[in-house]
Amino acid sequence: VAADIGTGSGAIAVSLAAHHPNLTLYATDASTEALAVAQSNAAAHNVNARIGFLAGDLLEPLPHPVDLLVANLPYLRDDQIPAWCGVGTELAWEPKEALAAGTDGLDHLRRLLEAAPRYLRPDGAILLEIGWDQGPAVLALAKARFPEGGVRLHKDLAGLDRVLGIELKVAAPSGKETLGQTSPAAAVVAADAPSSP
Repeated sequence: VAADIGTGSGAIAVSLAAHHPNLTLYATDASTEALAVAQSNAAAHNVNARIGFLAGDLLEPLPHPVDLLVANLPYLRDDQIPAWCGVGTELAWEPKEALAAGTDGLDHLRRLLEAAPRYLRPDGAILLEIGWDQGPAVLALAKARFPEGGVRLHKDLAGLDRVLGIELKVAAPSGKETLGQTSPAAAVVAADAPSSP
């Protein structure tokens, strides 16, 4: 079971549903308008019946813990908004709340990481898109919240930090602990996140 948090247009949830036909999915968003767009996109790709669309703040709408949390939450700093979202800019058509995330750009990510342990199964995993310059800060946040987990950054095709990955420890049959080796989320993590060198 996977959940796309702050799904927006539904791009991540729809892609996961299309490429992982046995995966049960939820998609949450605080905006009912965004959820309507996501549902329309899911219907266009014939996966709408496999995604549960839930209105609410971040993880709160989830009915039970999941194996995998994925999110592309807003991560621009407040002082970056005029340059990125002003008239004539690339993101001028986007609502500010879909982009801005406080003075350091980490408000939403920080809240998700704080709440995540209550919504993840013991062998779960997290994949979060981040800003290219936020790697050190998000690593510190993740390691503080999941000190026993496997935390790493994945780079994009330009070689920039782009995805924060977290795999929780699970018990191996021998009694030794390992990172994600038997996790149901491990295959999705491996398949969908570009690895850093």
